[in-house]
Amino acid sequence: MGGCSVIRRCLLSGLLSVFLAIPAVAASISAELKEGEGLFAEALQGDKRAHRKAQKKFRAAERKHPGHPLVNAYLGALIALQGREALRPEEKRRLNDQALVKLDAALDAITKHRNDVVVVLKTKLVIAQTQVNLPPFFNRLVEGRKLVEELVADEFFSVMPARFQAAAYATAARYAEKQGHDEDYERYLSQVMGSAPASQDAEQARRLLKRLGGL
Repeated sequence: MGGCSVIRRCLLSGLLSVFLAIPAVAASISAELKEGEGLFAEALQGDKRAHRKAQKKFRAAERKHPGHPLVNAYLGALIALQGREALRPEEKRRLNDQALVKLDAALDAITKHRNDVVVVLKTKLVIAQTQVNLPPFFNRLVEGRKLVEELVADEFFSVMPARFQAAAYATAARYAEKQGHDEDYERYLSQVMGSAPASQDAEQARRLLKRLGGL
């Protein structure tokens, strides 16, 4: 289908957008998350120093707020980034296994925070965005796509910031692309554009649709 590297950049920029657009979470943890999220955004762009500092911040938050789903989701995403950069296959596998432990723990803990809509939706997005980039042998595409589809169907999704919605639709498009669901892929790209038409995400989605003849 093509466009894989472009949509991956769309996902990364979507993650960055999330940190700028989404409301604050509960005051008891928002201070720890705010700085950690900023470092995480830098780590996504390949800043190894920011990656180390982000892990340190989220490990500290984990000690203060054990079992918090969003903290576990970020830690899982950071470990998965390490796995992506690892050179040895056994090291990649070990790190991705560790990442999945954190992601699964985050998902399991969501029910305890179901009254905090921002935590629930943001946790689901971070998990889904991480799982879509895991190596195929982990078989997380079906589970990840189900999660992101639950996210965009959530009754509170429509009131989330436009850039958050665009990031979620970009993630859904990536799953559809990987699974060869062409119609869904084009539909989600169109929804990226509809959510935040002036954003970088929308411009990237527009280019992908032009390649597919959808515009």
